[in-house]
Amino acid sequence: MPTHSVNVLNPKRCLGALCATLLLALPAVAQTTSTAAPEPSKEETLELTPFRVSSQGDEGYFSKNTLMGTRSNERLVNIPQSIQIVNSEFLNDLGLDNGIDAFKYAVSGINKREALSNDTFIRGFRVGGNSFLRNGIRSRGLYNTPMYDVDRIEVLKGPSALLFGLDGGAGGVVNYLSKQPTAKTESYVKGTLGSFNLYRGEAATSGPLGDSGLSYRATVALTNSDHKRNLDSIEDQFFSLFSKYKISDTASLEVYYNYYYLNQTISKETVDAQGQLMAISPEFSGGEPWQDSPRWTQNAYAALTVALSPTLQSRFLVNGSEQNFDYLNVLIARVPAATGLVNRTFQDRTGKERVIAVQADILKTFDTGPVSHKFTFGGVGKLQRLKTRFDNVVLAPINVFNPVYNTPIPTYTRGIATTGGSVNDQIQRTYDGAIFAQEQATTLEGRLILVGGYGWNGVNNWVFNRLTNATTTQQVDRAFVKRYGAVFKPAPWASLYYSHSESVSFFNQVFVGGPRSGQILDPSFTENKEIGAKAETSNGVLFGSIVFFDMDRTNVTLNYIQPDGTPGVGQEGRETNQGWEADIGIGLKNPMGRTQFILTYYDGDSKNTAGAVPNGVSNKMWSLFATQLFSTGGLTGLKIGGGLYHKDDFPMANASGQTVAFRAPAFTTSTAFVSYTWNKRLDLAVNCDNLSDKRYVDGGDGAGSLDMAVGRTFKFSATFHF
Repeated sequence: MPTHSVNVLNPKRCLGALCATLLLALPAVAQTTSTAAPEPSKEETLELTPFRVSSQGDEGYFSKNTLMGTRSNERLVNIPQSIQIVNSEFLNDLGLDNGIDAFKYAVSGINKREALSNDTFIRGFRVGGNSFLRNGIRSRGLYNTPMYDVDRIEVLKGPSALLFGLDGGAGGVVNYLSKQPTAKTESYVKGTLGSFNLYRGEAATSGPLGDSGLSYRATVALTNSDHKRNLDSIEDQFFSLFSKYKISDTASLEVYYNYYYLNQTISKETVDAQGQLMAISPEFSGGEPWQDSPRWTQNAYAALTVALSPTLQSRFLVNGSEQNFDYLNVLIARVPAATGLVNRTFQDRTGKERVIAVQADILKTFDTGPVSHKFTFGGVGKLQRLKTRFDNVVLAPINVFNPVYNTPIPTYTRGIATTGGSVNDQIQRTYDGAIFAQEQATTLEGRLILVGGYGWNGVNNWVFNRLTNATTTQQVDRAFVKRYGAVFKPAPWASLYYSHSESVSFFNQVFVGGPRSGQILDPSFTENKEIGAKAETSNGVLFGSIVFFDMDRTNVTLNYIQPDGTPGVGQEGRETNQGWEADIGIGLKNPMGRTQFILTYYDGDSKNTAGAVPNGVSNKMWSLFATQLFSTGGLTGLKIGGGLYHKDDFPMANASGQTVAFRAPAFTTSTAFVSYTWNKRLDLAVNCDNLSDKRYVDGGDGAGSLDMAVGRTFKFSATFHF
């Protein structure tokens, strides 16, 4: 496919392509849609609370409702922005431990950045901890979200600061939704064995407590595993409790809590001075037996929903989380010399993060003649306190080809930099908030939907350096963002849309040089314009979207050399991306049962301030995933499936001492599974990832700190329901 070097939002070109897509799809689904059950009426789709995602109409991998587009339950086809949902059936079939890995086969335009965290790129823009939500609200930082009680993952692409405040990052927002308490008592136990001496145990129970109006769900789990290299390991423990209480016919309360312990040590890999991947033995590890990376996380969440009248609903959320870590790390920070010696750094790092977030939504629905209105007003606020301390000390090098371990932990004085090392000890407090109002107007018997909103974002950031006793304070009084779009539905199951959305970033940095030297940098804005087509047949025969987007981030920090030769800091930088993406699902009934396909394709043109592709970003990716469920004859309960994922090459930041630039090679990987359900009681599954046992770069901080694929892995799991 050619790279899009012109504005992809040429109206004639895009509208023609989208209309052609819908017209081509009509014959394929016409027979199905004509015989399928009619779409439910407006009255039938109303729920007691519009702030709970409805599963009505879900089929297989197809989920049709989300809160991500309007902060209230809405069909995907009615939202003028690209949103993909990775639901529980897909997560169960794929059997992966990391939600980011699941995106390979279900969501286009995702570049995994770092193996140990929720750190990734969406449409070429980096998305960090602030853009990862739990049950719709910010919970904690960058570290991986445990998947034990996750029901589904929703990915909203593009800026969304209007709805989510500063959490609405430039690339998008990812929301992990917890499994809900059930209306009847259900329990299960699950055991898993796999490659690298993996063993895992899980158990959960859910149901109502008599006629009290209270229901619950409790989950416990633990994992222990080696990893691909000597001295690598993974250990975790997890517990969660989710309770729901029906206070009255018009009010309900949800309370959720989880505890997560993770001790995960995964070795990084590196390149040589000529920018070539080192051929390192799987037995090699840059670490030491005493290396340790434990972290503990607690998260508590409560949501009160009150229907003030049939047309006026409200929801109030509060979330508190705490995260602690205490690392003894070994970092490979330099390129191996010709002797095979790798320079290493010992890092003693501790920290604690506490976050309190609040959120409020008020929804008013009303009609004025032929126009139905959905007016939402709300706000979010967050207080985050982060205390970090680390000491980096030079550690004895190790030979890649003949490693000798048991180098002792260095002796040094904390807080005092050693030769070649560095120290950091600071406390950071961040207060941010947002207020927004949004109107969604529907007319022409549901065929035309107009969306518009305006919001305010603000932040106060305070940093205290305990080594220098210096305090840095940033105060930004306000920055306004907007969102608007239109949806046209030529059929109840299809739509064409246009969207404009924004996000804002604030800087705790000043201009250096020029007439504004010493002043705080201006906010940076990201604007996204996209035009797309969506399809959602009522029984999941065809679902998904094709989207053309044009993203532009301005006021980006830019370092330069002033005329007098001294370094300067300005804001003339600009980051852009133009391209298109497709996320298409197909579900077909056949004599054996049900066949499903998911196809994703992404073609972007990401450019940083230098006009080059950003480090860690690939501009071309595609995937194909297919499954067959057998529901007749002797094979009833059997399900088989597999997928291919391709990622083009991408640049990585140079390591210290590297003289030739490194580009991570393009790769194609694969996954497959076989599962069997007997009598709705016993589930058996075998999953194999990276079938061809490829060695490829799966992300990393740079060429000297690469995350490599673990090779071919197998898992066998058995789940008993009772």
